[in-house]
Amino acid sequence: MIIYLAVLSHDYLPARQFVPLGIGYLAAHTKSIFGERVEFHLFKSVDRLLDQCETQKPDLVGFANYTWNEKLNAFAGEKIKKKMPQIPIVMGGPNIAIEEEGISEFLEKYSFVDVYCIYNAEVSFSNIIQHCLENPTKNSHIKMLRSTPISGVYSVFEGKLVS
Repeated sequence: MIIYLAVLSHDYLPARQFVPLGIGYLAAHTKSIFGERVEFHLFKSVDRLLDQCETQKPDLVGFANYTWNEKLNAFAGEKIKKKMPQIPIVMGGPNIAIEEEGISEFLEKYSFVDVYCIYNAEVSFSNIIQHCLENPTKNSHIKMLRSTPISGVYSVFEGKLVS
């Protein structure tokens, strides 16, 4: 399973000094469970992420969601979802309300997001990957992920919040 994880920033800024530590933890934890069954590519650049999607189609894309990159995530996520609607898109991070009404509003606003991981996502993200690996029919991944309650994960399925 090829997984792209992104914590996007603007490429034109002269100092892009942050390290994508959070998505590195997700990748390392998930790799420790599934080993060679998963392959990760980490991105900070919108352009590099979109170019790589053209070169090698991923099985899943994940975005780290912060106040400063919300619009970049939306730009990239909407482009990916439009071009590859069957690819599950996972998002996580602190830039979301923690009450169910706020989570639901966020997921309705950003409908390209299939599932959202709340709080520390290492366990919930690895559970998402496990569901995908156990259900290899790629056409059902989005429906399966949106409709399956997973601890620490939220989605909207058939107009209702699933958690």
